[in-house]
Amino acid sequence: MRSSSAVPEAPGSLHDWVDSRLEALKPKLVELYGRIRSEAPNARILVLGYPALFPEKAPPVSDLRTGVCKIAFSAFTVSEREAIRDWGLRLNREIQTAAENAGIEYVELSSYFAGHEPCSQGGQWVRFVDDIRSGAIRDDSFHPL
Repeated sequence: MRSSSAVPEAPGSLHDWVDSRLEALKPKLVELYGRIRSEAPNARILVLGYPALFPEKAPPVSDLRTGVCKIAFSAFTVSEREAIRDWGLRLNREIQTAAENAGIEYVELSSYFAGHEPCSQGGQWVRFVDDIRSGAIRDDSFHPL
């Protein structure tokens, strides 16, 4: 049996799966942030949003500086990259709403990282995880294990 977090094999689109996962996440975030707030009622608690995984405007393939960027931009179509950006924005809205409902400050990051996403022409401030299978995650990788 597949876990509930796995992508479904049966009918339904990836969009439907993302929608269902975001809906399932809402109550979990509300409960988590509420519990944190109740455990630390006088603390200033900040919840950070996520920066985008792809730049809003893709650089020309000839300008992509690393093999990882070339692979990432050739592995996803323009519409897939746009969908991934949109899902990230939706995830951030869910995080923001849950945080605010619990009396926790939300810090929006995507506007600060605009133009500095992985593989962007403005110079990336975060990067993709390199070879995750080897376990060789460098300090400057996008997201640690």
